[in-house]
Amino acid sequence: MNSEEEVQFVDPTRFESNSSIPQTPIGHSQQSASSSLNQPKSKKRKVSNEEEVALVGNLTETVNNLRAMCQASSKGIDKLTDCFQFLVDDQALKKIYEAIVEIPDLVLHESLMVKAGLIIARDSTSPTYFFSLPQRLRKYHVLDVLGLGHS
Repeated sequence: MNSEEEVQFVDPTRFESNSSIPQTPIGHSQQSASSSLNQPKSKKRKVSNEEEVALVGNLTETVNNLRAMCQASSKGIDKLTDCFQFLVDDQALKKIYEAIVEIPDLVLHESLMVKAGLIIARDSTSPTYFFSLPQRLRKYHVLDVLGLGHS
């Protein structure tokens, strides 16, 4: 091939059966000022089947590595979430227990106060209900959750 020749690539997706492929005579260049402005400057290079297979293999390996990293990150995030949930639950239990201890005229053994706090904390709506009650009525709620009735 002559160094002055320009190779033209035809996009196969735009090929029409009744159109002709432009031919460049051997030894002639199409590098005039007007034609060089109209033609794209980047040229496609032909990729062999082996190169395509290698590229797909590399891409697949990269995607699999990313998937493994995301799964590992997800497990770490789950552990961190569990840790924070434990801290939140611990604070809620302390707050409930302290509120039970402060109830006037509630005469219970400490183990029953702890049990009442656990029962109240386990039900998702019970702590909200417990803290919405006026101080004088919390005693009755604690006795109810313990099954001791009103005295």
